[in-house]
Amino acid sequence: MKKTSIQDIAQKLNVSVATVSRALNNKEGVSEETRSRVLEEVYNMKYLSNSAARNLQGQVNKNVGIFISSRYEDPILPDSLTKKMMGIARVAGEKGYTISLFFEDFKTDKNKIWELINQNDLCGIIALNTMDKQVYKMISHYEIPFVSVNWYYRSVDVGFDAKKSAWVLTDWRAAIEMFLEHMLERNYSDIGVINWQDDITKSPEYSEIIKELFEQYHITNGTIWNTDIFRTKKQLYEYLDAHPKRAYISMFYKYGFWILDYCRERGLRVPEDVAVTIYDYVAMFEYMNPRITGIIQPTKKLGEKSMELLIELIEGKPFSKSVKVEPLFVPGETT
Repeated sequence: MKKTSIQDIAQKLNVSVATVSRALNNKEGVSEETRSRVLEEVYNMKYLSNSAARNLQGQVNKNVGIFISSRYEDPILPDSLTKKMMGIARVAGEKGYTISLFFEDFKTDKNKIWELINQNDLCGIIALNTMDKQVYKMISHYEIPFVSVNWYYRSVDVGFDAKKSAWVLTDWRAAIEMFLEHMLERNYSDIGVINWQDDITKSPEYSEIIKELFEQYHITNGTIWNTDIFRTKKQLYEYLDAHPKRAYISMFYKYGFWILDYCRERGLRVPEDVAVTIYDYVAMFEYMNPRITGIIQPTKKLGEKSMELLIELIEGKPFSKSVKVEPLFVPGETT
């Protein structure tokens, strides 16, 4: 398909090529109304600058954008992001690609996304944390190769099939299986799963996986609390009072530590009375007392796989829409 040129936009709007160029480069001499018309047509016609378009076709400078949303703050986030970046950098260096890091609050502004792609001559994007659905749509609109790490939108969620996007995930099902097998080895069958959700993970898929595994492992009295990461400690305590279990699997690490606080305050012994496990175990947790049982996400491997997958997309090679990486189970003193 013929790529849109600056001349095409000028002809469509009945203005000069110079006017379009000034509008795109934020030069003086163009009214705000004309600038808005130009930018709107740029989006509609999927126009990219010559260098950016060449990148998408022939990888002229092989520059990949790593997108990190500044909206997310979490004590373990730096550790996770650093290891993912290490994995990405290793593969990028081996394959002759360069990396540009963008750390900001990505808005639903199609002009901003266009500027990021064009001004930095990006040939592909890796997003290390979740993005607004509309931002994802805009990136897909320009047909730029895109890989998300540990999150994704299904076609049914966004209303279209993003042909140049893929995702790399920790094998969530394998993580739950590891938890359940460990619990059952210790004869804990009265198990509660606290499964945090966000706008992406609210699909029934995750709850269905847990239910299937309860059935597979013959756990007849298991429970699932599909909540979010914004509950207060008081709300968690109220839930634990109402749903006492012999063992808990917390898919949000903070809630796991609050369960330990709950046990201390209620005079319950860990693990003699209540066993606790967490997802998102990181190295610093090794020095906590008691040392908690958990799952380590393979963050460096996720970074490596995401870059390998993005290169396949950029270079037009056959690719897997979804790549899963198995996590690591770490036994501790709380089970």
